[in-house]
Amino acid sequence: MTDFTVEYKLTTTNNDTIILSDGCIGILPDILLKVGVTNAPSSTSNLRARDWETGAINGSDVFAEAVNSEKYIELKIKASGNNVFTIDSIQFIIRRSTTGPRQWQWRGNADEFATPLSDYKITQAHILNADNGTITTEDVEITTISKVNSLRLGNEYENIADSVVFRFYGFNAEGTAGTGGFHSVKVYGSYSKSIPTEFEKTLLSEKIKIYPNPAKDYVYIETLNKVVLINILGERILETTDTLINVGNLERGIYLVKSGKTVKKLIIN
Repeated sequence: MTDFTVEYKLTTTNNDTIILSDGCIGILPDILLKVGVTNAPSSTSNLRARDWETGAINGSDVFAEAVNSEKYIELKIKASGNNVFTIDSIQFIIRRSTTGPRQWQWRGNADEFATPLSDYKITQAHILNADNGTITTEDVEITTISKVNSLRLGNEYENIADSVVFRFYGFNAEGTAGTGGFHSVKVYGSYSKSIPTEFEKTLLSEKIKIYPNPAKDYVYIETLNKVVLINILGERILETTDTLINVGNLERGIYLVKSGKTVKKLIIN
């Protein structure tokens, strides 16, 4: 197994820089994605949003609302090539304005985001507790960044061959203008090469991914074999090993994409 660290360099936009540990080629992290909330311009090195679910009152620790499943920050990591990977932990620091979310939950795709993850080690100041997987903050502006919180993952996030998705839900804000999010996020894990059987090698060699489909100007065709494009008259239009193919000069219609023994339909608009 090869250890990896994914560090998200946080800025004021959605396009956050991803930094991988040296030599890490076994995984493909996506940018952090804000869903259902509004980007909040802020200082460099933190990622915050507004329009979180409200339900808290200034000076009170009584909360009116539960998680809104449509408002979160998403973290996604995919396997690269013929690799499997394990997520050990997520380390993070929370930022909050004076009217931002008082409560937070991490959830994962292993149970389709049904329940909060709960194996926390909380060391950051101004966190009251993490009972039953819900992190509750004090009713103050949180800017302290000296200590890091850790979420430890279980065996449901081991030996992943496709992808993992985690969502960080903020809720019970004191107002929609209140902001909350991260000062930093790091993911720790490991990956290894998955050794396919002879049958799996055959399946992999014949696998074709085509997108977009329908296509207009360009189409991506992912396969391990040479690609042959055939029109409805049975004529070979092109043969290539390229992944990105320019189809803008072809007539609109239905084509067949042949790779090895596999044939798929491609529509060009």
